[in-house]
Amino acid sequence: MPVRLFVGGCSFFGSGFLFDKDGTLLSFDHWLAVMGERARRLAGEVGLSGPDHEELLRFMGLNPERPGVANGGIIPLPRCDAEEVVAMYLASRRRGDPATIGDLVARVFREVDEEFPFERHLRPTVGAEEGLRAIRRAGGRTAIVTHDTASAARRRLAALGWEDLVLAVVGLDVCEGRKPDPKPVLAACKALHLPPEETVMVGDTPGDLLAGRAAGCQLTIGVLTGVGGEEELAPLADVVVPDLGFLEAVSSGRWKTGGVSFRPPDQRRSGCGAYNPLIVLTATLRIGTSGYSFPDWVGPIYPKGLPQKEWLGYYAQGFDAVEINATYYRVPSPQMTAALVRKVDPKRFVFAVKVPREMTHDRGRFEETVAPFLTGIAPMRDAGCLGTLLAQFPYSLPREGEDALAHLAKLREAIPQEIPLHVEFRHIHWYRPDVVEFLRERDLGFVNVDLPPLPNLPQEKTGIVTNGIGYFRFHGRNAAKWWEHGEASERYDYAYSEEELAEWVPVIERAAVTSRTTFVFMNNCHLGKSVRDAVKLLRQFGLRGPDYVPPWDRKDDGLWG
Repeated sequence: MPVRLFVGGCSFFGSGFLFDKDGTLLSFDHWLAVMGERARRLAGEVGLSGPDHEELLRFMGLNPERPGVANGGIIPLPRCDAEEVVAMYLASRRRGDPATIGDLVARVFREVDEEFPFERHLRPTVGAEEGLRAIRRAGGRTAIVTHDTASAARRRLAALGWEDLVLAVVGLDVCEGRKPDPKPVLAACKALHLPPEETVMVGDTPGDLLAGRAAGCQLTIGVLTGVGGEEELAPLADVVVPDLGFLEAVSSGRWKTGGVSFRPPDQRRSGCGAYNPLIVLTATLRIGTSGYSFPDWVGPIYPKGLPQKEWLGYYAQGFDAVEINATYYRVPSPQMTAALVRKVDPKRFVFAVKVPREMTHDRGRFEETVAPFLTGIAPMRDAGCLGTLLAQFPYSLPREGEDALAHLAKLREAIPQEIPLHVEFRHIHWYRPDVVEFLRERDLGFVNVDLPPLPNLPQEKTGIVTNGIGYFRFHGRNAAKWWEHGEASERYDYAYSEEELAEWVPVIERAAVTSRTTFVFMNNCHLGKSVRDAVKLLRQFGLRGPDYVPPWDRKDDGLWG
């Protein structure tokens, strides 16, 4: 059964999951103890002591100053290779007969292995057991590809109660090839009855990743719980994670917020960045609302008595992004935006900020507005929580003809290139291939919209991405009040049904595949309907479970009066 594997913000479709054993699923604790005992016995046999003994420890992968830390050495090597290099090392130090020393090393290694209580020293790496169980629940198939023997690996699995979690084990007694040779990976794929292109290889050494790439695995994941460092693994891995706790496997389509850095599409192997039934890579999907500071949210969303200055912090308990629209009406001061940043965690929460109307509608003051606006948003930019800028252009824009495009180019030139900028059109006139290409050439983002079914308003469910960041705005479908309303908020008085939102899910998902970040904001803010619709959409993407209770529905959390 196809499984969706999340790696932070990345998402992978496949059926087979191949793991290295030591350093990936299991910590090196047991091997540190084994190597320490082997070194102690060998030192006694050949008469090494003091500095010579410490040098042997380092050679075998131990750090005398930090006994619990793997130092690389021979730990990652297959058993026969480890015996050979240790024999060569000792022969060079003691000038003994290589054959005799080789026999000695083989005997000591064998005796230690027979006597050592492996079960007492086995320790899974962070997230290993949870990951294996999640893959099994989701219907995926798992194999281990190890430089140990398959029989020994099976004993370790049994000691941990994992024997039912792993369908196949390929060790040196099953396949003579050794990683980075792809043969053991291909043997594991064969044992799982899967082609390599439906599998992912996870390992902690360059050899693991090279073997996966050479075998044709669609994804290689480097994990930093073994001897390989990020500088070694990053050039070979599609994704590098600190530990297996960053992996999540599920059986249905879901998305996950947050992110782990991964190689951009132009640096991946061919096929890894394409949208197809097998593999999807993306960064972050952020769903929120267009604004948060509405008096009519008190009661439906905000608890009565909650001070207005605490509204954003309360909102941020349920969402990780918000669109700031107040900046359209008033150029923000640095003090204002700095205060917003202080109310959220800038490591997980981001702002999309609408540019002032002097930059989109009333352009007579364009030049004098740009600099104060950029100064005003500087605290967000400095804190790393400025997601993008939004330039919303009026329905009447087509009357300006080509002058409108010239102004878009001028707007892009006025904003530093490193700050993303998205453009929203509210007239179908601009939904043309040449306009999309115009935006793409200038690194301007396209805002996809959901609007009422009225003449000249865009109706197609587009998922256009022109600058690497997806952007969607849902304005509601209140056709009766869109043009004729008393209060401006009435036009946004609309609640989406589950079915209406579900129509957009595959569109957003396809766009997110090619984006490093995708924003979705609900602008039907009347009486907090945008909040509840945003939660509906979060649930449809699996970002909130069916039992999730938003802060505003928790009557006993101490915030309600």
